[in-house]
Amino acid sequence: MVKIIGSIELISPQVPLRPFMSSLFVTASSSMLLFEAIEIRSKRNIRRLPLTDNDTTQEKLVGTITETDIIITIVKSNRN
Repeated sequence: MVKIIGSIELISPQVPLRPFMSSLFVTASSSMLLFEAIEIRSKRNIRRLPLTDNDTTQEKLVGTITETDIIITIVKSNRN
């Protein structure tokens, strides 16, 4: 869908991003437990959950967690 929308010439590259973004930006702490991240993703129906770290003065984005990341982690932990 992203490729199709991006290929439509009706959308100018000069269009602001605000109309396309979600109104509520949900993040999780990188120190959060896996089951908590799964719960947030499930309740909010989020495909990619941005992870943040608290710096001394501000939060900074350090990564994202996806369904694939969660599945791989669970599979690896069950092999041990």
